[in-house]
Amino acid sequence: MGYFIAYRHTGADPERLNHLLPSARDALQKTGNDIYCTYFDEDEFQRKGHGPKEIMNHAFQKIEEMGGLFVIVDDENKSEGMILEVGFCIAKEIGFIVAKRAGVTSYLDQLAIASFEYDDVEDLVQKIEGVA
Repeated sequence: MGYFIAYRHTGADPERLNHLLPSARDALQKTGNDIYCTYFDEDEFQRKGHGPKEIMNHAFQKIEEMGGLFVIVDDENKSEGMILEVGFCIAKEIGFIVAKRAGVTSYLDQLAIASFEYDDVEDLVQKIEGVA
């Protein structure tokens, strides 16, 4: 099994992402899962001049390859890309897990096969080990 990590990129704090995403990736890998996250290919996307359409098509291909989606809802702001990725999974009947930071309002967790809330990055890492 593998997971594509979905997260909000546009408008997110780069320092927060630099801590959050490697931590989540490493925790998921420790559970024996293959992991892919577009965040780690940003330089390649920019070098190739990829825009939203190319990046989303790449994401959909990777989600199918991985077989699962791990959604991180870290703040109140909505992400068009994340919503498209979740919708793709629903349409293709690909299961997904939602990790939602405590206090954030979202109903994506109600659509997921599993979900949990986390307080901070360290708590997220600990809880990933029990869910993924």
